[in-house]
Amino acid sequence: MLHDPDNEPEAYVNRDEMARRLGVSVSLVDQMVARNEIPSVTWGRRTRRFLPSEVIAALKERDT
Repeated sequence: MLHDPDNEPEAYVNRDEMARRLGVSVSLVDQMVARNEIPSVTWGRRTRRFLPSEVIAALKERDT
């Protein structure tokens, strides 16, 4: 886990919040998940969550 400003665990966010943080649409977040461009976890059958630091790291690595 990359996040650790004050030794606090990073909170998972939903796809709406992830889209907001990235400045993109929820639809684009869904497309990036489908293309395995960003990491996510699924809780139960329909709940998908993201660790923002891992998503940002994946996108940075993809663009290098």
